[in-house]
Amino acid sequence: MKYIFFDFDGTIADTEKVILSCFHHALISLGYKDRTNEEIATTIGLPLKEEFIQLANCDSAQADLLVQEFRKKYFVLAFQELKTYPGMVELIHYLSEKGYVLGILSSKLHHLIDKMMKTLSLDSFFSIYVGEDDIERKKPYPDMALLAMEKLGASKEECIMIGDSQFDIEMAKNANIKVIYCTYGYGNREKCLALQPEYVVNEAKEIENIL
Repeated sequence: MKYIFFDFDGTIADTEKVILSCFHHALISLGYKDRTNEEIATTIGLPLKEEFIQLANCDSAQADLLVQEFRKKYFVLAFQELKTYPGMVELIHYLSEKGYVLGILSSKLHHLIDKMMKTLSLDSFFSIYVGEDDIERKKPYPDMALLAMEKLGASKEECIMIGDSQFDIEMAKNANIKVIYCTYGYGNREKCLALQPEYVVNEAKEIENIL
């Protein structure tokens, strides 16, 4: 194994509080029925527009308006409470020292991944970011992983994905790469385990023992 791809929200960073707050704000502000935290959590990992189409049961144009409202709030709050999960910084340092090539495959916009990683002072450890605006087909399609592998010159046998949602696992399976499922994130445990990820961890520090 040489190339390690991470999801961001729910895997590297604990952003759940801010994400949930922004979903509630957007739905209520535009007159839609609010959703419970549990209902919202089941969609985290999908592209933002697709999440709103599901949560608000709306058309594409209305989802675009909800995305705009979400992002206005998100850009205010996101960097105020940005933090990594316990053991994640140490894990990234360890993997870099061991010579692994690291990347992020996230449903966030590319420039937002970049800004957040710089805020966390982790950007220097990563060789590639693939955001939702870098590809046409989003998670759970394999396109993010395939693009990263193409740019890095990596084979599927050399790669592994680390993520917390069913969409991360499905993307990895669709790209024919192994996956580590992180139970500490936002994904539905039952749905994720049903997809039979190759590895399961409850804490970031456990990943060292797999690689």
